[in-house]
Amino acid sequence: MFYNARLYLRDWWILSSIAGGAICLIISLWYALQHLPAASEPIFLHYSSIFGVDLVGEWWKMLFLPGTGLLILLINGLASWRLFGTERVVARFIMFWAALFELAILFEVMFIVRLNS
Repeated sequence: MFYNARLYLRDWWILSSIAGGAICLIISLWYALQHLPAASEPIFLHYSSIFGVDLVGEWWKMLFLPGTGLLILLINGLASWRLFGTERVVARFIMFWAALFELAILFEVMFIVRLNS
């Protein structure tokens, strides 16, 4: 059963994790849209330190990273909200790691944009 939304969002750990994850998500989406050229030529989409560039595609496929981040934030938010009534520590832990995942996506978007410029 879902906990009361107002009480759930009053928790400092939950609210700061949601806000941090949402800010990272918005910045990564903005950064990708501002700095990637909307051109017809393919761009680098993935880089590995062992193999180098191993995925090339259209520019709009770069937006899958922030889209995946949004999906992860929503799924973890719902799971955290569901668990908050019984397991507060686990709910906070889920949201904290979701925010860290969003930060990793932001760094990955910035790296791939710089790789293409």
